[in-house]
Amino acid sequence: MVHVGRILGRFLGPRGKIPIVLPPNVDVKAYVNRYRKARMIRIRDQPQLMSWIGTETQPIEQVVKNAMTVIEVLKGKYNLEVQLRKAFVKLTMGPAVRVV
Repeated sequence: MVHVGRILGRFLGPRGKIPIVLPPNVDVKAYVNRYRKARMIRIRDQPQLMSWIGTETQPIEQVVKNAMTVIEVLKGKYNLEVQLRKAFVKLTMGPAVRVV
């Protein structure tokens, strides 16, 4: 692990892809599930948030509910003043459609 940090740190660090060191007696499934559900918020260069909020097969009501949950978490948990100027919905390989 020492060599990984020293050699690959300069390439992986700026991208936020440094490996996480786990203690020897930890439950790996719990860590994997925790990080699958996690979303990173990074607002340095551009004040924008991109998040996965649903799938193409979900009903539109569920996608809207997921989007509102993301906005509520930003307002409540992080005490951010959320000003929604533009909102886009986009499929993985499709064009973006402006909502707001």
